[in-house]
Amino acid sequence: MVLVSILSGILGYNIGTIQSHRVEAKNRTFTNTVATTLTTTRTAIETVTYISMFTTTITYTNAAINVSLIKSKLGKHVFIDNWNITVVSIKDSKYIKIDDSYYKVSDENEKYVIVTLRIGNNDLETRIPSNIGLFMLVTDKGRSYEETFPQTYVPHPSEEEKLQAIPYNELSLYTSIAPQAFIEGDLLFVIKEDEEPLTLWFEVSWVDIKVQIELKSN
Repeated sequence: MVLVSILSGILGYNIGTIQSHRVEAKNRTFTNTVATTLTTTRTAIETVTYISMFTTTITYTNAAINVSLIKSKLGKHVFIDNWNITVVSIKDSKYIKIDDSYYKVSDENEKYVIVTLRIGNNDLETRIPSNIGLFMLVTDKGRSYEETFPQTYVPHPSEEEKLQAIPYNELSLYTSIAPQAFIEGDLLFVIKEDEEPLTLWFEVSWVDIKVQIELKSN
């Protein structure tokens, strides 16, 4: 049974509205501040109290999984678990460059998509962002793609191929980040040439939050 008590506030949230989300589960408490839409899915017996317009406190009465969805946009900051996550840019090409090496897609009907991500540490301790992951790219045709690796090595690229190549610097999620510092790196995908990237999805474990980033700039 789910007991829901609504004391005050509105259940709908607008993208870009600062919200504070506090969750208590199995003696674990965390607070998130986000500038986006927040949706909570309940999957077990729990007590939910909406304290105010932008604050939700959830106390579980048994083992449960709480998954929240955060929506944001290209270039906007997302604050989760004292991480500051931003999709900086998105580019596509049939060629990528790693240091002095060049790679092309294996299928001429496909292309590389590089998503540049910045992760900042807002905590007071040095941390490793290993709980951020499971990246998926969704296109305008409704297809989803997982991260991939450089495909076909080009030993002697032409000048035209060199000009088309996008620099690729793989994002490392096992790099220590000092307080108030950040790392920046790229996610690599291969999609069909006639498709366009629409959204990037990823998860932040431990706090059970999924993130959807709209990749089209307005």
